[in-house]
Amino acid sequence: MKRIIALTMALLCVLLLCACGSNGGAEGSADPAEAIQNEKTVTISTPYADLRVPESFDKAVSHEETGNDPYVLTFKSNADGTELFSFIFNGEGDNLFGTLMGKEANTVIHLRINELDETAENYEDNLFYQSQMNLILGYLTEDYEIATNEVVAYEDTENFDIETSVVTLKYPAKWKDKVQVDVQEDGVKFSADGTPLFDLMFKKCDGYLLGTYQDTPIYMVEHPVESEEHIAMQTGVNVILENLMQDPDFVINN
Repeated sequence: MKRIIALTMALLCVLLLCACGSNGGAEGSADPAEAIQNEKTVTISTPYADLRVPESFDKAVSHEETGNDPYVLTFKSNADGTELFSFIFNGEGDNLFGTLMGKEANTVIHLRINELDETAENYEDNLFYQSQMNLILGYLTEDYEIATNEVVAYEDTENFDIETSVVTLKYPAKWKDKVQVDVQEDGVKFSADGTPLFDLMFKKCDGYLLGTYQDTPIYMVEHPVESEEHIAMQTGVNVILENLMQDPDFVINN
């Protein structure tokens, strides 16, 4: 039977199956949301998230942790040792659940759902406990920001301040330790490992006029670069411009 394996790609479908899990002497709820509210849980802590699992797992289902990169949390039947399902953090698995969005890093979560032996004595019990994975996923989406069915690359949106004689500029914090910022009276020059990236000048020059700040012109002079990293550092000027545009004293050049 493969009705469990087909249910992990969309959380709504996963949760709906909770109502079907009435095997092994346990009662299923007609309403998945009600099942989540009424089910007593215990917490399993991982390096990435705290998982709330049904209290019934305490005696019937055990778990083991393996690896570090990826980190795998596997649930097994205590009755016969059958592996039921696994959570795989930052690794590969049969089914992508989604991305746990974090402040410093994102964590991709895959699931591995083992096919059960229908001839085994404990098949019905194992099938029910395997379906309880749906409750765990439901709690996970309640407790954390999850981009379901997506792999989302982490993007550091923090900025740091650059004080100048005209205005405070904001530049991506991810480049703070790699980009050298030379603040001068009439502008700011950005470079990396001796390679000029771009200049922001507070006077008319051979560059592109971004706009004016309290009647002071801000010109951008872009230098030729070759590496992908240096190009990415150059695009940080867009962050500077976006923040300037939020200041009523800045008038963008149309």
